[in-house]
Amino acid sequence: MTEKPILFKAEMVRAILEGRKTQTRRIIKNQPSDGCGAIKAGMYAPQIIDQDGEYAPGHEVFGAYSSCGDWGCKLPYKPWNVLWVRETWARDVTQMIYRADLNTGRSFYAEAYEQCRLEESAAKYPWRPSIFMPRRASRIDLEVTGVRVEWLNDISEDDAKAEGCDPVTHSDGAVDCGTRKTNFVALWKSINGAGSWAANPLVAVYEFRRVK
Repeated sequence: MTEKPILFKAEMVRAILEGRKTQTRRIIKNQPSDGCGAIKAGMYAPQIIDQDGEYAPGHEVFGAYSSCGDWGCKLPYKPWNVLWVRETWARDVTQMIYRADLNTGRSFYAEAYEQCRLEESAAKYPWRPSIFMPRRASRIDLEVTGVRVEWLNDISEDDAKAEGCDPVTHSDGAVDCGTRKTNFVALWKSINGAGSWAANPLVAVYEFRRVK
């Protein structure tokens, strides 16, 4: 079973730990041109140029590809890959400290007094960027259970929920139905930039479950 790293921000790590997040969307590196036809994810053979200068099918890879065969792009993750989560972290004398555990009222693994001790330790030891987290420091493994592709703006309300987005809740406790997608849009912009939603890129949708 292939293991690969994946980065998540602290709020998304919290959503995974709470069981609210079971999907993630990632922009496909090479975007298709207009009018290339229906696109899906799966095994496909990208075209190569053989020794005679002719187009020929290459070795099969897992990725996104158009039905007409004019476009394809290998995807970094495929079903049954295990993704180990990289997150912002630090290390004190005795243990790892994870930023997602702080400023939440209490740690996922500790009572309130332990939360205070973690916050004190975090103030003494510098945070390390998630990109530099080694495998041994990771505490979360995710198994990819499904992969599909879609245009970013096509996300449904149910999928916004699977992305870990809560609905808008008012001070009186009333919940606005259909607002999880609104919150996902705000989250996407905060991570990818102001114009990233309007760009409506093709994204890979990875469904996963947490494994021990």
